[in-house]
Amino acid sequence: KNQKRFRSSRKARPYLGFSDAAWWVKVELRKANLQTPDPILIFPSPFLDQIEVYTLNNNNETTSLQRAGDNNFFEQRPILHRHFIFPIEFSSKLTTTLLIRLKSSGPITVTMQLADKDYFYANDHKHAMTQGIYFGAMVLLAIYSLLMYTWKSQLSYALYTVFSLTYGLFLFIQSGYGFQYIYPMYPEINDDVLVLSIITSNISAILLSMSFLKLYKKQDPIYYFIVTTASL
Repeated sequence: KNQKRFRSSRKARPYLGFSDAAWWVKVELRKANLQTPDPILIFPSPFLDQIEVYTLNNNNETTSLQRAGDNNFFEQRPILHRHFIFPIEFSSKLTTTLLIRLKSSGPITVTMQLADKDYFYANDHKHAMTQGIYFGAMVLLAIYSLLMYTWKSQLSYALYTVFSLTYGLFLFIQSGYGFQYIYPMYPEINDDVLVLSIITSNISAILLSMSFLKLYKKQDPIYYFIVTTASL
């Protein structure tokens, strides 16, 4: 009877904001429209606490249940990937109905993608290589800055090293790689490490700007403003 309470969304990516409630999404798929024999459902946001995907038969009975979320261990995901990915099985049916339950302590944006499994992995491999080059470049910059600090003993180089590492870590975690490669068995620290990395990178960026501009020598009013802001 609760299925009558569903309403069609007018937005491609509904933003639900912060809420302690669980949100339900209903998706009806037609096999003829998918144009792929091996479809997958993708949630690209790596910070959803709980995702439950129920597959219903023609009598609205649950035939399968798949769970994922950053509250669970990484190895418990249906498909081991930095995104939340669920395989979709049609068997002999021409249509499939999915009921999806979403719950999270952070903001929820209902972003879902349907894709062919082979096509997705082929493109994702290229994307991962590009990101690997980017993160590798940030690490090299941090190492270079650290070497310059040991040589010249200038504080700016040390601060840039901290900024490069912490901001790179923030992007690494935000992309889902942190949970996949650094702490897959510790889901409880995922949000904490993200917050700590962005706070540390912001503070180091402010201190780096102050050191580079030598505001502490000029005693400029903007110096006191920045110090106060950084302290807050």
